[in-house]
Amino acid sequence: MKRKAKTNPKNKAIPTEFKTLTTSEDDCFGKEWESTDKNCVRCSEYETCMVIFHSQNFERAEEIKAPNSAFLDELDFQAVPWEDIYEQILLNPGEISYEGLLQAVEKYSKCQDKKTIIYKCKNWIISKQIKIKDSCLYCS
Repeated sequence: MKRKAKTNPKNKAIPTEFKTLTTSEDDCFGKEWESTDKNCVRCSEYETCMVIFHSQNFERAEEIKAPNSAFLDELDFQAVPWEDIYEQILLNPGEISYEGLLQAVEKYSKCQDKKTIIYKCKNWIISKQIKIKDSCLYCS
């Protein structure tokens, strides 16, 4: 789409409320900003357009993130009370199920990826030499 800048230059000394800015449908202002586009670089509203463009994209990123609540780099497997879980398995063999372990790890770590939780739990079970029989956890 060919960029058609139709905005009037604004006084940059006066603060701009971005929510109140209105442009026509075929105006590229705040919609198609690119740092390397020659038309953008020449535009008198380059900086204002960039701020509007990025603020709109940030809102979309928040919308995407909201239902998932956590990205992979925000997970915290150290928040899982591994020693308390291990103690419960020692004191009450067979009362904690494998599914219960997966749910506890999901809750404390804020991980929603089932495969990641399963891999983490399997590695922990192997390291602690825990046995699984009839979906229940036992210490050997």
